[in-house]
Amino acid sequence: MFKRIANPILVFFREETFRERSERMQPAAIMGVIAGTAYVLTLSIINVISLPALHLSLDWERLLANLVTYDLALALVGAIAGWFTEAPTGAIAGGVVSTLLYLLINWIIIRLTGASPERTVQLIITAIPLLLAAMLLCALFRFAISRYLRLMQTSPGPKRRLRLAGMIVLVILIGITPGSFAHFDQNSQNVILAMNQRLQQAANDASVKAQFPLAQFPALQSHFGLPFALYPRPSASQGGALDVTIRYADGYAITCLVSTTDQYVQYFKQCFPGNNVNLP
Repeated sequence: MFKRIANPILVFFREETFRERSERMQPAAIMGVIAGTAYVLTLSIINVISLPALHLSLDWERLLANLVTYDLALALVGAIAGWFTEAPTGAIAGGVVSTLLYLLINWIIIRLTGASPERTVQLIITAIPLLLAAMLLCALFRFAISRYLRLMQTSPGPKRRLRLAGMIVLVILIGITPGSFAHFDQNSQNVILAMNQRLQQAANDASVKAQFPLAQFPALQSHFGLPFALYPRPSASQGGALDVTIRYADGYAITCLVSTTDQYVQYFKQCFPGNNVNLP
């Protein structure tokens, strides 16, 4: 019974050597790093460059953390997609394996951090759309792998280099495209501009100062009037909202969860110490 199950699995694993598989895995991993880097850089700088009136600053710490995370994740997904011999298997099974790894890693994080059970439920609910997205991503990797191998086998020297450069440009554009969707809409821009104005006015206007949670953050009052920077980003915990970090030159920071859909939003109602929103 055990042999009947094990033999097909062993044949599946032995149908190619690791060296043969690595001819697909290595270029896919490199393409994952290139696409991940393009995505994170676009995501991080698009609003800083395109919206100078908001006086936004580049969060280098978060940029570097995202760069490492996305580059490693996409390199791993690319390698997984390339491991399978057949392209359809690489797309489907690669998507399944990538999704299971994602769920496992997040489940471990939830257990170690003692997050609420609702986080586990949310993780399960997102499993199906994640699986479909992972399969699509693995299918893109398999298409890119096939094109790369065909290019390496058929194109001579100078023409090969030119086509490789074109392929790299295409991978970069694929990374830039989803990153460009992080551009703030008008509602988000209005929220950031209003927060910036209130922070500037708080030192000299008691009515504005009353909008801040000074009982929760008594040290904030002593920072009014000092130079600060805003680091807004789409909220990871709530749709139609921003996580906005207010950071002063001495390192003091609070982060506020701010709705971008509420007409009567209270900008500083839900704030947390440090650089992240920490909902229970």
